[in-house]
Amino acid sequence: MAKITEEMKKVLDECPIWVLSTASKDGMPNAIPIRFHSVLDDGKMVFVDNFMKQTLVNLQENPKVAVTAWVNLDGYQFKGTAAYQTSGPVYDAGRSKAKEVNAMLPAKGVLVVTIDEIYCQTPGPKAGLQVE
Repeated sequence: MAKITEEMKKVLDECPIWVLSTASKDGMPNAIPIRFHSVLDDGKMVFVDNFMKQTLVNLQENPKVAVTAWVNLDGYQFKGTAAYQTSGPVYDAGRSKAKEVNAMLPAKGVLVVTIDEIYCQTPGPKAGLQVE
């Protein structure tokens, strides 16, 4: 499992929308913007499911995901494996976070992504290179 560093957390904290990418078993990509997200610990991220459709279909066929976040020119791509939850403390925290912003949001579940690899997305000589 790759570790999210403090520098990476700073970018993630400052980035309001993260892009969550999935692919079907046939390789058809799907990328969606996610507003309700957080770093669970140094190796996991959480995403609240309000309106996921194709994403959930893809995850049933292929649990591998990529997440991209950036601020100005500093960015990272996180690759890992997602697990869907509809109960428990992580779900409760994600649901509460979404409902605080808008009580009408469904907050149907959460994706917990275990990070396997991290890549630099900042322009320059390290762009595209694996950092973890």
